[in-house]
Amino acid sequence: MSVKFPLYLANGEIYATCGVSTDISERKQWEEKLRKSEQHLATTLDSIGDGVIVTDAGRRVTRINPVAVQLTGWSREEAIGQPIQKISGLSMKGTGPA
Repeated sequence: MSVKFPLYLANGEIYATCGVSTDISERKQWEEKLRKSEQHLATTLDSIGDGVIVTDAGRRVTRINPVAVQLTGWSREEAIGQPIQKISGLSMKGTGPA
């Protein structure tokens, strides 16, 4: 990644151009590894024969597999971001912090 910018004299005249470059190849490699891992996770969840609904710490749906879509009647797009109780109709008492 590179950024270039002009350097000015006190009177506003440009006297030079300065540039800063940063090697982001390691970051790109980690981003690609993360993307592949996410893809692997999605493929695995989608191929499980049981309904699987994944939530975040706030109990909002972050993933739902095709079997869970069929069981709940919610589309994937509708379910994402909804509280798990709304999607599943199950009580979540005693399952950890709210």
